[in-house]
Amino acid sequence: MLGSLLGLLATFAVGLFGALAIAYAAWTKKLKPLLTETREAARSAAHELTNNSGGSTRDAVDRIETIALELREDNRQVRREIENHRDYADRNLSEIFRRIYALESANREID
Repeated sequence: MLGSLLGLLATFAVGLFGALAIAYAAWTKKLKPLLTETREAARSAAHELTNNSGGSTRDAVDRIETIALELREDNRQVRREIENHRDYADRNLSEIFRRIYALESANREID
């Protein structure tokens, strides 16, 4: 009985080690390269998303953001200037129309 139990235990151990060997082979053949590739991609992405000497994606995004803020301020300034010119033109046109009306009224009195 003890002999058959030891034989069964030995068979179980050999099967377990065989399964572990197959799992390890699958790991080294398929999963480990995939994990290594994923780690390298994550490192590359982290490098691109970190500010460095100006060549990363993060630096490019920062430059674009700075330019967008400058353009927004320039746009506001242009709008203020257009509004000032519009006010100036409105005042001048009002004065011109007032003078034309005065001249036409004076001409009607003469006729």
